[in-house]
Amino acid sequence: MPACPACMKDVRRRDSRCPECGVPLQLWEGTYFRLEEGTPPAALLAHFEKLMTDRLSREHKKFIAFRISRKTSQYKSSMVACERLIRIADMDLEAAKAAISLLFTDRTWSWKTFPMPYSRSLSEVFPAALAVARAQLDELRQEESREEQNYQATLDNSDLFPD
Repeated sequence: MPACPACMKDVRRRDSRCPECGVPLQLWEGTYFRLEEGTPPAALLAHFEKLMTDRLSREHKKFIAFRISRKTSQYKSSMVACERLIRIADMDLEAAKAAISLLFTDRTWSWKTFPMPYSRSLSEVFPAALAVARAQLDELRQEESREEQNYQATLDNSDLFPD
């Protein structure tokens, strides 16, 4: 059963919004994604373009926008490649974006160049980056859970309204 990406509750019917939290949703390949991100391949491609823009701007010390023209065969190839990367990530857009970010920011991989999402070098290192990104996301989620538990314990143990 598909789950809402925001609240992780099961969504039983094809609604345009999650019945629990009200987040606008779209169903793509049997998985719900946030509507404002667009289709998952488009969201991943936009993330790639942003990272390339940041890299080029940093290297040239001025703003240089990187955008793949939507009317070219490169765009179609990039969309197919992004769809493949999302499938490798088991339809987890957050993990796919984190893996792409790692490839651009982590020194382990940042020496490589990834001119396009369909570049062979990106496809070869993506699974390893995905494993690292998933471990980092799990660690982050565990830390957030611990913080929430500590917060709840503090609330439970403190007398907010003393007599």
